[in-house]
Amino acid sequence: MPSITKLDFEHSYKISPLNTLQGSTLRPMLPIRLCYQNEQIDINAMVDTGADLSMFQLDIARALKIPDDQLRKEKFILATGKTDAWLFPLDIVVQGVQINCRCAFIDNPDWPNVLGRETIFDKMKFAFRQGVRQFYLSFSP
Repeated sequence: MPSITKLDFEHSYKISPLNTLQGSTLRPMLPIRLCYQNEQIDINAMVDTGADLSMFQLDIARALKIPDDQLRKEKFILATGKTDAWLFPLDIVVQGVQINCRCAFIDNPDWPNVLGRETIFDKMKFAFRQGVRQFYLSFSP
């Protein structure tokens, strides 16, 4: 019989409904804080194992007062097709832990805010239990 390793996690969250163009679906949503200089915004972001970087709506960059000339425009290929995105390094606070990471801003108000692998996967460990609508995280990778 294979041995089972018990994973210890510090935090537990509900997998929450997220409204999409296709209807409501369950997603692992995490409360985070985005910071730039003296500005900060608290939002919920989806933990996305398929996203390379963290991506947020462009309106968030404007609300954080990031100057347009500091946003670097690039083409991105997403599951929905090609789009323009603006890159910028940003501080993200997750459960009191501040992480500086490269982020992309998408000019689409329907875009769900996303935490990608590059941002948090080397800093945390996750477990998902869809059947009980829970996910867990710990800051030890």
